[in-house]
Amino acid sequence: MTKFTKFLIGILLAPTAVFTAAAFFQGFYAIVKSYNITAWFVVGLLIYALVHKFIYNFSRPYVFAHEITHAFSAMCCGYKAQNLKVGEESGQVKVSGTNIFIFLAPYCLPLYAVLILLIYFFWQLFSPDTAFKYKDIFLFLFGFFIMFHIWHTAKTLQETQQSDLLQAGGNVFSISIIVLSNVLIIFGLLELCFPGVLPLFSLFKQIIANTLLFWRTLFGWLYNLVNGTRVK
Repeated sequence: MTKFTKFLIGILLAPTAVFTAAAFFQGFYAIVKSYNITAWFVVGLLIYALVHKFIYNFSRPYVFAHEITHAFSAMCCGYKAQNLKVGEESGQVKVSGTNIFIFLAPYCLPLYAVLILLIYFFWQLFSPDTAFKYKDIFLFLFGFFIMFHIWHTAKTLQETQQSDLLQAGGNVFSISIIVLSNVLIIFGLLELCFPGVLPLFSLFKQIIANTLLFWRTLFGWLYNLVNGTRVK
């Protein structure tokens, strides 16, 4: 796929990405409204934001997660990963091959949050009663690391020109994919934790309706512009 083709795909996906981002905030509002069920998750979100702002920014743990995700995604594609290096603000891992998935995986996958849920669900399989006693702690950690991922991803994309995005197909294409992937993955994880709390059908229906309306309005405007010019 050429870079120009990816740019066109990014342009086509951009409106959907914008509407998906709006739906993401609506979904989180639904989570907050169900505070009796989601209290510890919400507390985890808030605590991370406060700790990051006033105490410690977790830059090294983020760099580690970023590079490990590059390595893991490369191995999933059958490539080799080696020479992992992690610094305070940057890191590196050498992989024997690359593709869009490998370039963008760290920006899309909330690695620590997924690991927290995997630990909890496996614990439930072997010792459900004990796992249930610590459910609130896991929900807190899940919220903590979801905010960790969102904060650092947004910060990284805003502050620096990422070579990963350019190599994946350019900023327009990559950011559209990142937004869509994050919302789908995080909504999926939230649905696992809090079944039925998110109005998923309503949100996705709204995204599709808004996307269709956008393109219908745009093509209608272009059609009228062209026809108006011809009449003159």
